[in-house]
Amino acid sequence: MNRILIVDDEAMLLETMAASLSRDDYAIDTAQDGAQALRLLDVYRYDLVLSDVRMPELDGPQLYDAIKTRHQTTMPAVVFMTGHAGDSLHRALRPGVLVLQKPLSLTALRETIERVLATR
Repeated sequence: MNRILIVDDEAMLLETMAASLSRDDYAIDTAQDGAQALRLLDVYRYDLVLSDVRMPELDGPQLYDAIKTRHQTTMPAVVFMTGHAGDSLHRALRPGVLVLQKPLSLTALRETIERVLATR
């Protein structure tokens, strides 16, 4: 079973995504910011991290950079999610990291997850 960490400061979106993906036979953990996500990443091994780009404390790009530094040998796949465009989206870009635009359709999210996990 693949383990996924969803990171988003929008509680309603976080709960909806977690509930939906749990029914798809994924082990799901959630975090409301990047700092909480890093604490979970220090304890558990994830196959995929779905992270919002803009969050308080530690945003998506900062989280990605920290994961890359702290978990080089067990680096999970990372997919960013954002409702923003322009400069904030440009700053978020990292080589090989997909960016999904919010609002997300659950179908598109599932397809992206399947595609990303299939390449690991």
